[in-house]
Amino acid sequence: MIEGSTPAPGPPTRQLRVLHVIHRLVIGGTEYGVIKVVNRLDRSRFAPFICSLRDAFPDGRAALRDDVPVFELHRREGLSPATVFALARLIVEQRIDIIHSHNWTTYFYAVLAARATRVPVVVHGEHGRETAGISSDTRRRLAERVLARGVDHFTAVSRDLCEHIAVDWRVPRSRIRFIPNGVDLQRYDDLPSPAAARALMGAAPSERVIGAVGTFRDVKDYSTLMRAFAILRRTRADLRLVMVGLDFGGRFLARMEREMPGWEELRHWVTFTGTRPDVPQILAGFDVYASSSIYEGMSNTILEAMAARRAVVATRVGGTPDLVDEGVTGWMVPPGDPEALAERIGWVLDHPTEARAAGLAGRLRVEERHNFSAMVEGNAQLYEAAFARKRAAWRKSHRARAIVAGAARWSGAVALRRALTPPALSILAYHNVVPYAEGREMPGDAMRIGSEIFEEQMDRLASRYHPMGAAEVAEHFQSRRPFPRDSVWVTFDDGYADNYRHAYPILRRYRVPATIFLVTDRIDHGGALWWDDLGESVRRLDRSGHGALRDAARSAGEPIGRVLEDVAGGTASWTSCVDRAIALLNGLPEAQRLGIVDTLRSAADSLDPSPRPRLMLNWDEVRTMHAGGVTFGGHTASHVFLDTLPAEEADAEVERSLVRIGTETGERPISLAYPRGRSSEASRRLLQKRGVRLAVTTMPGANTLSTDPLSLKRRDAGYLALGPRFSSSLFDLEISGWLDGGRR
Repeated sequence: MIEGSTPAPGPPTRQLRVLHVIHRLVIGGTEYGVIKVVNRLDRSRFAPFICSLRDAFPDGRAALRDDVPVFELHRREGLSPATVFALARLIVEQRIDIIHSHNWTTYFYAVLAARATRVPVVVHGEHGRETAGISSDTRRRLAERVLARGVDHFTAVSRDLCEHIAVDWRVPRSRIRFIPNGVDLQRYDDLPSPAAARALMGAAPSERVIGAVGTFRDVKDYSTLMRAFAILRRTRADLRLVMVGLDFGGRFLARMEREMPGWEELRHWVTFTGTRPDVPQILAGFDVYASSSIYEGMSNTILEAMAARRAVVATRVGGTPDLVDEGVTGWMVPPGDPEALAERIGWVLDHPTEARAAGLAGRLRVEERHNFSAMVEGNAQLYEAAFARKRAAWRKSHRARAIVAGAARWSGAVALRRALTPPALSILAYHNVVPYAEGREMPGDAMRIGSEIFEEQMDRLASRYHPMGAAEVAEHFQSRRPFPRDSVWVTFDDGYADNYRHAYPILRRYRVPATIFLVTDRIDHGGALWWDDLGESVRRLDRSGHGALRDAARSAGEPIGRVLEDVAGGTASWTSCVDRAIALLNGLPEAQRLGIVDTLRSAADSLDPSPRPRLMLNWDEVRTMHAGGVTFGGHTASHVFLDTLPAEEADAEVERSLVRIGTETGERPISLAYPRGRSSEASRRLLQKRGVRLAVTTMPGANTLSTDPLSLKRRDAGYLALGPRFSSSLFDLEISGWLDGGRR
């Protein structure tokens, strides 16, 4: 197992049947991206299908794996209600679990058909725009926003498109996934020499080649590229323009014949190859790759040119600035400006050293940020997580809480409480943040929250509340200035590695400050906290068979032996066993508790000696998060209860923790979390002596300026979710304080 990884979720009980809906099956930017994902989806987890609303071209079919069924609906031009019915019939016949539409031309039909047939999960992907003035039509903008209510998740290939969906379509950012395009780099290794590549496209060895790849669509603005080429040809007799892609019905050629001055002479120096299966080899013969688009989501062809180490000149539109770093991986010009495009291409041709350097930097950028496997797995994980959350059974307690929370919102009780209560500070406590599909295979449900739920909570927090960091909280206590209304401080206990992998990117996306309380010895010396050690040991014993469990039960003795016997007898799962065992061991003296854990660990590792997964943060991750705005506090050095230690030992635990964090981050912590929330008057005096200004407990409730800053209350963020579901009503109700003091 790779260090830093967590156990993968168990295999799905059956293949998820995923239908991708595209406008036309052809080798184009969006369509080819879909083809590559469909071809690579793990067949043990997914059964993919493709529906082409129009027809399917032979090159598109040839690029697909043979086991992918393709359905053609032959939609006519204009609005076609019959297409909705045809697609709905296909969904029912093929028993589709997940429908994934791509770009505007499929959005209307796919969402209506999916909701009419009650498809469990609806995903819509935005890869680019057909024109620069997207959503300028009022009726279309209204349709986009109305249909968005029927979509569970959106995917976008660029941050620009994510923002477009969030702002123009009014979609919560927590429902939008940024999954950048990826490149299969193996296809771009061992490319032919430039001379051999030029021979493939019919260019002479002495010619210098400007190239473009992509289906001939208006958004590509190839007429601007053609005019730029005409300008360059006035002074350079050795240039050839090679255009790879499908020109539907020869419409672009016909347009050039009508509109382009001097076309008959220029045409001799332009090669139209049509679609080609050997694009990587063709790219190897380009001196400059040119993109003249008036909009791009995240251009697959620019990525492929970079993978082939070609110098890129592109228009500064859409997601292209995410790829082309000016003067480093390429150069950009304004759209619709043939003079600027010609000038920059000419400069690159005249500076071959800079062009080669840009090609090498572009290849490195693709290797670092556009891994093809990551793109495929990003889609796969979204499908599994969304389906699992949709299919999760409602617990009676969750349903009851949802009803109460909804009633409180619509009755005005939450708003009334907010109006009548003075501003206060709510502190949220988190531990593990992992994707829901992964978390289903883990114990410790009470300490874990799905990353999907966490993102929805942070989205709500950023848009409706006043997130605060530790320094701002401490300043309010010191100055006695009232807290702003709806103030919230996000905190994490223990310092799990998943805080870096899953929580940190979400915190940055929504610009929510947070504090993580670290158990420094676990970072320094490796290993896990005792309850995680216990969980991994029971997991390994369970996988080794019932005999191993019964042997371990006899070795561990009571009270844990009885719990392990339940798992061996098939009356309980290993995950529920771990939760029960933790509850029992919490009540034992520390020496006895750790002795039992060590016994189980030895038994488990003798059966499975593979390295245990790293569960805790390392200092590199801590430093990265600190540079990104996350603050760190102490959680003692070894997670020992301060109120059980002699004064000198307690002082050493605290000081060792604070010094270690300060050494690694360059900032001595001002905050601390009491292990299990256990504090005393002596421990508060100790913290005050050591310069700690804020300390948090596990007592629920809100905090005012009259609250002791070394005995702050926190709300367990796990209660702000309904299993795999997020409820903004419940979130608001909990933070409002209506449920403080009540039974959970």
